[in-house]
Amino acid sequence: MEHKIPPGYKDADKSDGGVGDLLIWWTILDLAREHNRPLIFVTGDRKADWQHRSDKKGFSLGAN
Repeated sequence: MEHKIPPGYKDADKSDGGVGDLLIWWTILDLAREHNRPLIFVTGDRKADWQHRSDKKGFSLGAN
């Protein structure tokens, strides 16, 4: 997590070192490869270590 890149770098202070987000990410990539399909992951996590950002704003559907 020293490079502060997604996924999960903002969880580095957790007891597992933030590895949970990385495992979710790898699972998502494996599923997309296995089914040869694009995949969209929707989460309620609002930290920048999961969100796609443009102009320093996260992509969001619905109310903030």
